[in-house]
Amino acid sequence: MSSRTKLMRRFLFRVWIAASVCWITAWSWYYHILSCAPLHEGEAADLGWHCDSPAAFDGQYDIFSLPVMLAVIVGIPLAILVAGISLNWLALPFREGAK
Repeated sequence: MSSRTKLMRRFLFRVWIAASVCWITAWSWYYHILSCAPLHEGEAADLGWHCDSPAAFDGQYDIFSLPVMLAVIVGIPLAILVAGISLNWLALPFREGAK
């Protein structure tokens, strides 16, 4: 493997990390993930895990469960990572054939 290929992989991995951090931060802010908890002070114990965000209320906002929120927040960056690894693996024979 050439040093140019290693540099390109390292660069793309850093771009993925930066984009993932931005994605996770933005969607966590949108969903108010910091307000999610199993129980807030003074609440009934049978309420279960919930989030006090605009996305969690009935009315003008949609209701999103915690698994759906986490799938959007973490699932998309992980899917992009898996796609990049898969494309790298699929391109490997073509790079070796060019030598």
